[in-house]
Amino acid sequence: MCQQQLFTWERRLKQDTTKGLGSPGGCEVDEEDYEPHKTWAKTSEVTYTYDEHGRRTLYEAKELYPGTQNRFTWSYDDQGRVVAYSSYDGPRLIWVEYFTYFPDSYCRTRTWYQADGTHSH
Repeated sequence: MCQQQLFTWERRLKQDTTKGLGSPGGCEVDEEDYEPHKTWAKTSEVTYTYDEHGRRTLYEAKELYPGTQNRFTWSYDDQGRVVAYSSYDGPRLIWVEYFTYFPDSYCRTRTWYQADGTHSH
């Protein structure tokens, strides 16, 4: 298992700012709406898990992740090739890509899932 923490170094909006990005104070942010100095802030924390062959089996970003798909899993065949790659929003399955291999090529099929777990197509 390996963990990665990502940070930004920037000036941040003051906590009492009510402006910007559709806020009630209006969309335009001025210089006085920012803190005077740059600060570090954690933007995400990602955990990677690997199997006994060194192949990635799990990518998980539980905290501060900027998107909705925050967990990915991989499954492999006995030749070490990816056979399934899945995306989750927390515990909810979003899609699965299945891989079928041929001598000179491969086929990838993605199946999307509804919130209730049924196939989308």
